[in-house]
Amino acid sequence: MTQTYTYNEIFDAMRKVVPTSVQIFLVGGAVRDFLHNKKIKDFDFVAEGLVRPIGKKLARELNGKYYVMDDERNIVRVILNHDSNDCYCIDIAQFSGMNLNEDLISRDFTINAIAIDFMQKNIIVDPLMGAADLQKKRLRMCSVNSLEKDPLRAMRAIRMALEYSLVMDSELITAIKEIYPLLSTCSIERYRDEFFKILGLQKTPSAVQLLEKYGFLTYLFQTESESEIQPLINISRSTDHLMKILTRQFHEEESSNLISGTAVLKIGKFRDQLRVFFDNSISMIHEHRSLLLFTIIAATYKTDGHGKLMDVIKERAKNIVLSVDEIKYSTLSFAAWQHLKNMDLDQELTDTKIYRYFRKFGNCGIDGIILYLSEEFSFDHIQSNIETWTIILEKCAQFLDAWFNRFDEIIKPEKIISGNQLSEILNIPAGPKIGIIKEAITEAQIEKKISTFDEAVAFAKQFLLDTVR
Repeated sequence: MTQTYTYNEIFDAMRKVVPTSVQIFLVGGAVRDFLHNKKIKDFDFVAEGLVRPIGKKLARELNGKYYVMDDERNIVRVILNHDSNDCYCIDIAQFSGMNLNEDLISRDFTINAIAIDFMQKNIIVDPLMGAADLQKKRLRMCSVNSLEKDPLRAMRAIRMALEYSLVMDSELITAIKEIYPLLSTCSIERYRDEFFKILGLQKTPSAVQLLEKYGFLTYLFQTESESEIQPLINISRSTDHLMKILTRQFHEEESSNLISGTAVLKIGKFRDQLRVFFDNSISMIHEHRSLLLFTIIAATYKTDGHGKLMDVIKERAKNIVLSVDEIKYSTLSFAAWQHLKNMDLDQELTDTKIYRYFRKFGNCGIDGIILYLSEEFSFDHIQSNIETWTIILEKCAQFLDAWFNRFDEIIKPEKIISGNQLSEILNIPAGPKIGIIKEAITEAQIEKKISTFDEAVAFAKQFLLDTVR
């Protein structure tokens, strides 16, 4: 059973398992959330020693799972509700330095260099005035060489500025501008994970602009093109907006203009289904919505002269070491997007066409719909052509209705005859020809031309005769 934990409950459990002679403190992002009285799900603790015994005892106390995260640096993790999406992570590390002060000063930014001595009635330890910076919405480095110690911190600065609406001070901005030559000293996997955290903030246009300004998009996607990024900013803005009004809780003010209002009118009825789809539908390393945004950026960022876009996306996904499944997801979603772009809006969208679309693209067909709508929404001509926008929305609504409401009827209808039965009745060995006949039967079933076993047999025999002729 999933349990909700408050920070006081975590602190109480820690007090039970940590010897009174050992110093241990809450640090990092959890402190920021603590100061803002926000719910904490990721706890970072630093201790002067006994990290592993503390972690094991805490796991037993809270019925959690214990892991060694970094053997060399002596970092362990306890996960609570490990079988649920609503899990809590508790990391425990040894001091980086001889004591707490050395540990805090060695950190990246002052707002991350605050500790709570919860063993002593929640006393705040703040040697670099990080709490004041947090209050003033200011992002400062802990030391002048903070980024040189770990160049990834430059990208993290962008994430934190976006996430907490902070203003980077001049010293930090200068350091970020000068860090590019040192970026290769960190693994691409670390940049990738930070990049996806930034995409998860749903502030994509601002993220694109900052990542481009400081050279991170160029570094991640290895391009020397000088083309404009405004089209990418436009489609990123459209995607964020459509995902908000079509997959999140409805707020009338967010869809007050005609174009947005029409989108909600035509697609809003699928809101709950789309939200569940994007929250739960894929088992990938990175979050579904962020992978959708990656696909847009990989397909749109300075791709002129790079050849076939599908190959560009695949190459860029490999460069940042996405998994095989994630690469397949991204490229297939892009292919679905392009398929819809070539759709003839004047032609009727039949159930058979919808079946063929999802047979080819599977659940990536839903992502393709969002990508297609986002691009169309970003075009200036759509803003003055409500008729075309309405037709596009109505076509997309047909696809969504088939997937969410008529799946067993259109997407995957129940088979009324098997391949083995067809082989026996038609005296044809299993192979491509049987597969073609089965597909023809399925489409005839979707078109309601047949509905029984006998009708399927008669259809198959006639189909075979017609193809022989």
